Amino acid sequence: MRSGFSTRKYIAIFLSIQFFILPAHAVDDITLSGFIIDQSISRFGHEFAKKLGLLWQEVPGTAGFNLAVKERVTPKSGTKVWLELNHKVIYVTYFGRRATPIEERVDQALQSVMDAMIRSSLEQDTEDIAISGW
Repeated sequence: MRSGFSTRKYIAIFLSIQFFILPAHAVDDITLSGFIIDQSISRFGHEFAKKLGLLWQEVPGTAGFNLAVKERVTPKSGTKVWLELNHKVIYVTYFGRRATPIEERVDQALQSVMDAMIRSSLEQDTEDIAISGW
């Protein structure tokens, strides 16, 4: 039996020391991005989010953007699904109570997402009179 610290113990001690030594502002600077968050509740919503998620993985430049799929089910009229990119609504669609083709709406949603990503990056890069008023 070998005495002393094992590699796992050394890593655990190192991480715990780093956690307590890090200044408070360093923890606030950590941001996660490039995620798609599925907050849907129905079969249509989950299928829509799954297909959109597969395409979202192939989109370049998703760092800095988080996409949320949200849904509201209305008993008699169907389902409302909307997308939020960094907490801004960018796409809204409705599904009836019967099976409807989802692929076309996923393609439309992805186009809206990419347009919103481009607009967002342009707003951050340029100083425009429409944004600042000057």
